Order: sequence, then C-alpha cells, then structure tokens
Amino acid sequence: MTANWVTTGLSAVVILVASVIHGIAGFGFAQVSMGLMPLFRSPSSASIIFTATAVVSNARVW
Repeated sequence: MTANWVTTGLSAVVILVASVIHGIAGFGFAQVSMGLMPLFRSPSSASIIFTATAVVSNARVW
C-alpha cells in the first residue's frame, strides 16, 4: 500500500472539520466525514477511516 500524501492530508482536514462541527453542534461527525471523504477516497476506505476516528471521538465524549 503506497501512501498518497495529498489524500492523507485531505482526509486529515476532513476529520478535523468534522470534529470541530461535532464539538460545536454535538452531532454531524458522520455527515461531514462521510459526505466529503468519498469525493477523493474510495467509499470503503473512507468508511474504515471514519469508523476508527468515530470510535475515538465518541469515547472522548462518553
């Protein structure tokens, strides 16, 4: 698996924006991240990344 730094950077920015929105509104992490990440990443890899970050984000809230 090769690392594409542009895709990785875009994914990090999307997760950051989704986390900020989740922190402000209390919801929206899934809507933002899964709404934007499949634009530049395959939906299957986007869902894996989303799942891992959502577990951490929701554990922090809990």
